[in-house]
Amino acid sequence: MRGVILPGRERVELREFDRPEPGHGQVLVKMKASGLCGSDLRAIYHEHTGSGAERYQNVVAGYEPSGQVEAVGPGVDGFEPGDRVVVYHILGCGRCKECSKGFMIGCTSQERATYGWQRDGGHADYLLAEASTLLHLPDGLTYTDGALVACGFGTAYQGILRAGVSGRPSPTRSRSPTPNRPTRPSTPARRARL
Repeated sequence: MRGVILPGRERVELREFDRPEPGHGQVLVKMKASGLCGSDLRAIYHEHTGSGAERYQNVVAGYEPSGQVEAVGPGVDGFEPGDRVVVYHILGCGRCKECSKGFMIGCTSQERATYGWQRDGGHADYLLAEASTLLHLPDGLTYTDGALVACGFGTAYQGILRAGVSGRPSPTRSRSPTPNRPTRPSTPARRARL
């Protein structure tokens, strides 16, 4: 299969790779769309400036992937060949405090890996994904929509969830501030949780 590597110095290399086979808990996804993020350009394409969670390991690039399930490995439930999927861009350890809350992006383990940075990503014919990072792509969305949702929209949505922000009225609060009661100010501690 073909895959794209970003070796730095504003170069892109198209290489040949063996097609992966799904192991336990893994799914082989035929790529239909894969986005290019500003982080890719900033930390990989121009030069490899990333460290920690942004370290690039010379893997197939692309962490905003969307595609169709080609094959499933043993132990995978809920996905089958032909399913349309979005791949969440980060695989957490599944054990730390952040992962246990469902926030893999905040995983504190050295095992944390981003598709396209520390493990092969979506700029290839196929992507080997952990089933735990897949979401079904609704029929009303295109594969390109799925690639946008994979990181960009997903990251913003996760921020909204963490902040507890909602456009819906709360059953315990009125829709507008009470005239004689001041609104609660935003504190540095509240902003820091975002």
